Amino acid sequence: MRFEHLIQINDLNNPLQEFLNREQLWQGLWQRVEQPEIFLPGLDGCQISIAT
Repeated sequence: MRFEHLIQINDLNNPLQEFLNREQLWQGLWQRVEQPEIFLPGLDGCQISIAT
């Protein structure tokens, strides 16, 4: 299987949303790479590959 994800951040049309700075965004994305099971309940394992 191949998954592709688009993540929208800092929606200016939603005044109730907390805004992320660049460092917070990077930390969150990196955590998603290192610990995907936190974000995908039921995930038993995964392999991350980078296409060059």
